[in-house]
Amino acid sequence: MDKTLRDDASIFVNREFSWLKFNERVLEESMCTETPLYERLKFIAIFRSNLDEFYMVRVGTLYDQALLTVPILDSKTHMTPVAQLEHIYRRTREMEERCGICYKRVTSELAAEGVSLMGWDALTGDERKYLDGFFEREILPLLSPTIVDTRHPFPFLGNKQIYVAVRLESKRKDEDKKTLFGIIPVSNALPRLVRLQEKEHRFILTEEVVRGFSEKVFNFYSVRESVVFCVTRNADINMDEQFYNQEVDYRAYMKEVLKKRKRLAAVRLELRGDCSKELREYFKDKIRLQDEQIFSCVTPPDMRWVYGLGDHLPDALRKKLSWVPHHARYPVGLSAQKSMIRQIQHGDVLLTFPYDSFRPFVDLIREASADRYVTSIRLTLYRVGSESQLIDSLINAAENGKDVTILLELRARFDEENNLNWAAKLEEAGVRILYGPDGYKVHSKICLITRREKGRVSHITQIGTGNYNEKTTNVYTDYSLMTANPAIAEDAQMLFNNLSTGTLGKEYRTLLVAPYCMRTTLLQMIDGEIEKARIGREADILVKVNSLTDNVLIEALKNASQAGVRVRMVVRGICCILPGLPGLTENISIVSVVGRYLEHSRVYCFGAGNEQRVYISSADFMTRNMQRRVEVAAPVLDPLIARRIANDVETTFLDNVKGRVMHPDGTYTLRVAGEGARIDSQNFFRERAASGNARKIGKPAFLRMAADKLKSLFRKG
Repeated sequence: MDKTLRDDASIFVNREFSWLKFNERVLEESMCTETPLYERLKFIAIFRSNLDEFYMVRVGTLYDQALLTVPILDSKTHMTPVAQLEHIYRRTREMEERCGICYKRVTSELAAEGVSLMGWDALTGDERKYLDGFFEREILPLLSPTIVDTRHPFPFLGNKQIYVAVRLESKRKDEDKKTLFGIIPVSNALPRLVRLQEKEHRFILTEEVVRGFSEKVFNFYSVRESVVFCVTRNADINMDEQFYNQEVDYRAYMKEVLKKRKRLAAVRLELRGDCSKELREYFKDKIRLQDEQIFSCVTPPDMRWVYGLGDHLPDALRKKLSWVPHHARYPVGLSAQKSMIRQIQHGDVLLTFPYDSFRPFVDLIREASADRYVTSIRLTLYRVGSESQLIDSLINAAENGKDVTILLELRARFDEENNLNWAAKLEEAGVRILYGPDGYKVHSKICLITRREKGRVSHITQIGTGNYNEKTTNVYTDYSLMTANPAIAEDAQMLFNNLSTGTLGKEYRTLLVAPYCMRTTLLQMIDGEIEKARIGREADILVKVNSLTDNVLIEALKNASQAGVRVRMVVRGICCILPGLPGLTENISIVSVVGRYLEHSRVYCFGAGNEQRVYISSADFMTRNMQRRVEVAAPVLDPLIARRIANDVETTFLDNVKGRVMHPDGTYTLRVAGEGARIDSQNFFRERAASGNARKIGKPAFLRMAADKLKSLFRKG
């Protein structure tokens, strides 16, 4: 690790640098030969999409901070925004080079399987002839080219829009041979992929076709140079006090914010292929960028087309190149033919995504929408799909006279427009829409159904770790707990009442609620384990989160390690603590799992054996989650379900196929199975669900042996 990143005595890692390492782990999956080829190409697409968002948000923030007179220093490494940006640009260039190598290898192997992604120079004469006609018919009518001169200013370049830039000279002998520049936007109305031959699986990107025929676009000029390019703009807009002004229409305000976002400063320019010094200097001047913000890429700058490639392939070939589909189903012990309300009243129900189907929860809401005893349904909504059976059921409930209240978060980054559309549709159906308390995003995943039957009021509460999005439940690992427990329902009711009135400062009996009491209670539970260790009792902390950045929690975990508490953590992405440092974090072990599914569930386990307390949560160990968002963590009170969740986290921690161990210097390496059992946690959970053994709670043999071995390593001498 670079000496500049931390002092020798520090336990901290810079947040942005840690994220870059996470995205590197995503890219590594594209090189895994056990992964089907088409899925490996998708990992490259995910890597690029992740990097786009990182530049739009995190780099955008640092870019703004760098303009301040008094710089804001990183709270962990005390680096200036400029110093962080320099490191990010340098690491991005290294990662782009590696990404290009991965892309060339994967596309070469795909070509060997009969699926070719062609460049312009590799086309046959017949293919160019076919594209000539295709371009004239299908593409040219949708192009709006611009020549930049005194009468035509340099156009505004949209965020992540694909363009072709050309350097031109006039063909007319009587005209000055000075260089002109042209810009061709590649219309979003065009498909990104063009099939070259009906029977063969040879494709070319539309922007490459536009570049190849650019002289047809500027037919009075000679094209001296052409390049595909894309601009990334800052998308980090902080909501000001106007959002919380009682006189402001929230939806109208958000529409204005989205318009403003599209025109923020450029923070990156991606050029596909070679580019002359003259053209680079031209871009620098017109887009106002520095050399370090300009990147030459082998890969296409926008790879969303990858996800549609499979639709162009025959079934047999697509199946050969893809993962074997997993068909999520009802978990064992639940019946789609019985009342979901009654089944939950009989005992707590746990759904484990993507291994279990999302349908039981949809069935619950559908049943509640028609149940004559249901009086109200309340739910927090952060992200939801553009199509949703859940939303349809909520609308149906409102139309059936139920009191339906949805706390809809309009500021879910990059989902704002979708949420605005749903807000309008839900209100039209009679659903009451709330927007949360001043100054806080509502990120919790909680639903409360209230019933009044035979004069008795009862509740069903659902708490989850992931969003109410039917699409992402197929690819994100998450938990969803449905319970009739009255204590949890009482807290849920209090939470919704507090959100409705804009207050959060109330005592909760069971739920941990941020920003009110979550971090405080977590610190108390960490202290409880420290006290156990000091008196010689077994002390254990087992946590699974997506990110760990909060300085207060990091300090507490360090203290736990120094006291002899065994701390095991599964941290998928950003991790700002260094494990295994002698005298500081030597009892902390950290693993990151990157596999077929996106690890997304948050679980907190404190204690060992029968004393262990298990929580599922919407919150990562980040300052924003603890202080600036409304989050909920729920205790798992059913001992069998609690044991199962804890075992799941242990299995994920011990993954020696997709698990990468974090070392004291901040690097990650794949854990090797060695002589022990091969543990692919996601595959294990998938097979468990398919075999119908999800209700068998006992620890797998490999887990018991591995746990015993780890205990011996961490046992106090």
